[in-house]
Amino acid sequence: MTNSLRIIQVGIGGWGWSWTQVVLDSPHWELAAIVDLNKDLLDKACQHYQLKPNTAFQSLSEAIEHVEADAVLILVPPDYHANVALEAFENKLHCIVEKPLAGTFEDCQKIIEAAERNGCNIMVSQNYRFKRAPQTVKRVIEQNVIGELGSVYINFQKSPEFTGFRTEMEEPLIIDMAIHHFDQIRGILGLEPVSIKAHSWNPKWSWFKGNAVASVVFEMSNGAVVSYTGSWVSRGWETTWDGDWRIQGEEGEILWPIMRSSLNLMIFLNRYLCKVPVKKMVN
Repeated sequence: MTNSLRIIQVGIGGWGWSWTQVVLDSPHWELAAIVDLNKDLLDKACQHYQLKPNTAFQSLSEAIEHVEADAVLILVPPDYHANVALEAFENKLHCIVEKPLAGTFEDCQKIIEAAERNGCNIMVSQNYRFKRAPQTVKRVIEQNVIGELGSVYINFQKSPEFTGFRTEMEEPLIIDMAIHHFDQIRGILGLEPVSIKAHSWNPKWSWFKGNAVASVVFEMSNGAVVSYTGSWVSRGWETTWDGDWRIQGEEGEILWPIMRSSLNLMIFLNRYLCKVPVKKMVN
């Protein structure tokens, strides 16, 4: 493992618990240390993952003092991303951070500026665009099957009964979930937004403190318009986590997904219908 990246993982609770196994299983990463404020959780992680107790710390500064590392994996709630990242950059450590980059735009700017100032890299974890189905849709678009894109309609409906920091966020849907879909828009369509208009709100029945519903319109670099509607407090039929997409070009339309499994898409060409299993298109 001489070429592996030595990682200090900050945050063991929530998603952090599953990330530990990802790091341990990766041929490219080496888990140098784990960090969490909760001593009981650290002890539990050491026992569960068979880690040495002397690689578990309650602060990043303590971990940096005792282990050699190349980067920090940040898995704490978004409002604390900036504090951890800035400390890492001051010690010349690169950062991989769970989405979103930070809880506020101001914190995002601080992180970027600190990374540049210290000559470090910052990478945000975004995995939706790399899944099998989105990659298939992307391939169909790149092959110009439906021609130049003009209109895209995305509908996302879920009702996850989260607890913790998400229920306290000002914009939980946009910041913690729709960011995946916004990244997919760029990753799948191969276009960049040039203007954005958004309106968010919170229905009376919502269990979130902040706005759990949003409508967003993107004007893309080729003139196409993407209309996005999303809800985390849906009261009816739910979509997949990717949402339902209608991608319309001058030669036809891609409808994805058409099944709850997200394993199929439909392509309409000049009023003819093609049903395409994703597993047959992606090798």
